[in-house]
Formats: sequence, structure tokens, C-alpha cells
Amino acid sequence: TDDQLRLLKQLIAAENIDEKRWPARMLAGLIDDWKNRALTPSRVPASEAHAYDGKGVALYTQYQRRLIELNATDFGDLLLHCVTIFQAHPDVLAQWQDRFRYILVDEYQDTNVAQYLWLRLLAAGHRNICCVGDDDQSIYGWRGATAANLEAFVEDFPTAQGPAPKKQLTTSWRNPPEVLDLANGVSDAVLGPAETRAVAALEARPGADAGEVTLGFFPHHDAEIAFVADRLAQEYREASETGRPFSAAALVRKNRHSPVLAAALEERGVPYEIVGLAGLLDVPEVADTVAVATMLVRPDDAAAALRILSGPAVGLGLADLQALATRASNLRGSAAETPLEHDPTDATEHLLA
Repeated sequence: TDDQLRLLKQLIAAENIDEKRWPARMLAGLIDDWKNRALTPSRVPASEAHAYDGKGVALYTQYQRRLIELNATDFGDLLLHCVTIFQAHPDVLAQWQDRFRYILVDEYQDTNVAQYLWLRLLAAGHRNICCVGDDDQSIYGWRGATAANLEAFVEDFPTAQGPAPKKQLTTSWRNPPEVLDLANGVSDAVLGPAETRAVAALEARPGADAGEVTLGFFPHHDAEIAFVADRLAQEYREASETGRPFSAAALVRKNRHSPVLAAALEERGVPYEIVGLAGLLDVPEVADTVAVATMLVRPDDAAAALRILSGPAVGLGLADLQALATRASNLRGSAAETPLEHDPTDATEHLLA
């Protein structure tokens, strides 16, 4: 997020690191990868100590310290703190194990190491767990997810009689055979033969209607947009003339593609609705307003203050913010070189307080 990158840039500047050569986004991705594997700074393997010009672990440590001071967490902390709390406090783990006697997990192929460890700890109480997934639909590898968790489920959560039972649902009730044949072919080419994967290939339901798959190759982006818009406009006109309902969907890889396609449909008189865009809090003006409201309620909220000071209303630059941070640190009487007595990222005690 913007707030996360802003904080990381401050830390990078304080270490006199060339942010153009070592971007904040690179550090953010590195920290996110460690958190996805449930690694606090003290647990980062020595083989990865060279990361980010050899300063990644130290910056990770400073970053976690600042989050504690700001009483804030990032996305990765939501799982990391749960894992560390469960591991360090058996009494807390027991309370949550007792609360959830039965656990059902969907999209299990998209779990990462942190999620896997958290789930193993939570399910160890009653051992009543059911996971649903399809390794062909694993799409969160960039966030540390691995479909290997799905394949290993029967051994990771055994019953008293042996490996956990496994039930495969291989009938597709909504896709025609032609679509499934293409999807299975792509999966075989990318992931290997169906026989070697955790889930067998899908088959169409008995009596399924025939389908059609069209592959298009276009010289440029505009041609692709025009082709899709023309096809949808044709089907919309045919549906209107015959009085049948019209329903269609166009999937895009990035949100910024949606307005372009929407404009093309509007030119052709096709009604549309855009879904799946960023949340309201991702709109800069809304986030700025929330920051101001937060300061009214919690004047010591440094994260909100940071957004206001660096936003358009005040417009302080990175050097100004760093100077303010140094001044605030001096006023608090906390020197930057003061050693920590414990791992600052294992915020267990802080979170439980």
C-alpha cells in the first residue's frame, strides 16, 4: 500500500541507500515473502542474509519496530502474528482450538506456508478438518501459495486409521466439453499430466450442450478491445431482437483495462457493469479523509499523520519527513542506536496486552 511504501522509503533514506537502485517495492516484496513463510527477522535463514544488498534483514527489523510504534500491521502481519502468538502461547491456542470444533477451508491450493502453519496449529485440537481445492486453479504463487499443500493434505491431517480420506469431484456442471478439453490441455502442458496432479481432469456433465472456443491473435491492444466489443454488441442485438435475456462477461488481467473496454461497449450501445475494482479506501481522496478523521479521534496515530503530512494538503517531501521523524525521536529521548532486548517483530506481548 501507499502507507507501507512511504514508511519503507523513510527507512531506506535513513540508511543512505540509493532508492533508485534498491526500490522500496523490492524491499516490500522481500518482506512480504518472508512473512508468507512465517519468518520473523530472527528466523530468516542465513542463506538469505544477502538480500537487498545485505541490508534486508536489518530493514525488516526496523520496519517491524516502526509498525509496533505506530500500533499498525500490514497484510502479512495478519497471519504472521497469529502464528507467532499460537506458537508462543499454548493457552491462547487452546482457547481458539476449543472455539472451532469443525474447520472447513476453501481454495486450499492457494494457501502459503504461514496459512498452513496457522491451520495445522488451529486444527490440532479436535482434528475435524475438511479442505477443498483444485491445483489447476492455483493462482497465488506470487504471494507464496503452493498447491503442494493440497497434495500433502491426506498425510498432513491423518485420521486414527491412516491418511485422511480424499474425494474427487470431477464433473463440471457449467462448462461444455469443448471448454473443458481446452482447459485440460493447457493444464497438462503447464502442470503435467492429470495422473500426476492432486485432482483428476474435469469432465462435462452428461448431456451437456456443445460449446465454442475462439482463440484470437491481434496486432495490438486496440484491435483486441474492438473484437471483444463487436462480438458482445452482435450478441446483444440478437438477444434484443428475439426477446431473450442477454448475459455475458469479459475478464481482464488488470483493473486499468476495464474502462477501455467499457468505453468501447458504450460506443456500441451495449449496457455494462464494472465489478471487482479496488475498494473505496484505495481511492486517495477517501484515504486522506479517513486519515484526518483518525487524527481527530487518535491524535497520536503516526500512520494517519504521515499520510496527511505527505499528502497534497501539506505536501512534505521525504527529506522533511525524515527530519521530523528524527526530531520526534530526539524529543522522546529514544536514540536510534539503542539496542533492543528482544526480537521487535515478535510482537506477541504487544498484541496480547
